[in-house]
Amino acid sequence: MDNIANEFRQATGVAVSTKTLRIEAHKLGYTERSAAHRPLITKTSKKACLRWAKDHRTWTLDDWKRILWSDESRFTLFRSDGRVWVWRLPGERLLPECVVPTVKFSGGGLMVWACFSWYGAGPLVKVDGAMNADILDNHVLPTLWATYGMDGCWYQDNNATCHVARRTLDWYVNNSVKRMEWPAQSPDLNPIEHLWDELDRRLRACTPLSKSKPELWNFLLNIWKEIPLATMTNLVESMPRRVAAVIAAKGGPTSY
Repeated sequence: MDNIANEFRQATGVAVSTKTLRIEAHKLGYTERSAAHRPLITKTSKKACLRWAKDHRTWTLDDWKRILWSDESRFTLFRSDGRVWVWRLPGERLLPECVVPTVKFSGGGLMVWACFSWYGAGPLVKVDGAMNADILDNHVLPTLWATYGMDGCWYQDNNATCHVARRTLDWYVNNSVKRMEWPAQSPDLNPIEHLWDELDRRLRACTPLSKSKPELWNFLLNIWKEIPLATMTNLVESMPRRVAAVIAAKGGPTSY
């Protein structure tokens, strides 16, 4: 609001207080809200998300049940709320000018990998450095076998650079793992993002907050085990709605 007052004074030569501007903005229906945080999505990413969503809009729940979802996320010891305030009208929450773009994995903390499916949670694994063969051999493959017997299932990753390296792609072929085609920068499509949110909310509710990485890791392990199966089945059931929302948003941000 201070910026608006300054711009108005420079354009008209008339000084208007921020209090007056707030009153007039409220009369017009504007309210001050915390800006939504959404990953930075390029035009190329939007096109890829939209194309993928259209290709999968006829999938049934039985199709989505055959996927083992995976992702990495970083959890920090301490965090400010990071809120940015914007003035907007109702329904404008996801407009580009009302959204704060984010970049994944900025800042320090503990990196973890996990997977889940309709049938429950897979392991939560600490990641030291980039994704490596240890996770693929010792966690992905056993989970696929235990859950599906490798019969007609798909493994999903977020299409990050480490997942499309030649060595990793060869691993999929050599182990007969069907890797699902996935658009990069598409968190609205990946239901595991909501598990990360759930993990983070429960972590922040812990008192006292962890003061070391070993404590943080123990908190994360215990909380991950407590997330109920119903949460995961609900997330898989949301996939048709997610796909429809991405199509309606033409590949852009959605309420998911």
